[in-house]
Amino acid sequence: MKKLFLGAMAFLVAVTLVACGSKKDADESIKENKKLVVAVSPDYPPFEFKTLVDGKDQVVGSDIKLAQAIANELGVKLEVTTMSFDNVLSSLQSGKADLAISGISVTDERKKTFDFSDPYYTSNIRLAVKKGSNIKKYEDLKGKTVGAKNGTSSYSWLEENANKYGFTLRAYDEASTMYDSLNSGSIDSLMDD
Repeated sequence: MKKLFLGAMAFLVAVTLVACGSKKDADESIKENKKLVVAVSPDYPPFEFKTLVDGKDQVVGSDIKLAQAIANELGVKLEVTTMSFDNVLSSLQSGKADLAISGISVTDERKKTFDFSDPYYTSNIRLAVKKGSNIKKYEDLKGKTVGAKNGTSSYSWLEENANKYGFTLRAYDEASTMYDSLNSGSIDSLMDD
């Protein structure tokens, strides 16, 4: 059952997360290069994050294990390329990566450019505030500063609604920096999943 699941996931993800190219082109490129190049933003534990393994800085996590299973199924080497989240999909679109796997939400806008595998995780986007904050609803954000990671669906929603609710949006490249900003008080809230 495990091999069947991994094989199905390998097929779905390797075939459908290629941008604007045919399945044949993607398969030929991966087999010709004998490697599967995967774009990730390694700041989203437990899915992908950096840590020391045997004294070496490595990207690990459940998405990386899934990518490795796909590479194994295809009989090629896995090459993980790291970047900020807002560059993950552009790397795929430009052909610098064969696959992007980084907690990517499926949106109608993204579906115009990219194909997606079947979802294997459902996230819930939330607005986070410091304990004791008087922010209870979106209307309470008026005059406040809200953070979100560049390129995320959270950032898109906040950008579309900043004028409606009267808040200032601050973009972040890394989730850890965004959370540090909330804890230090340099932003009033953040949106993340």
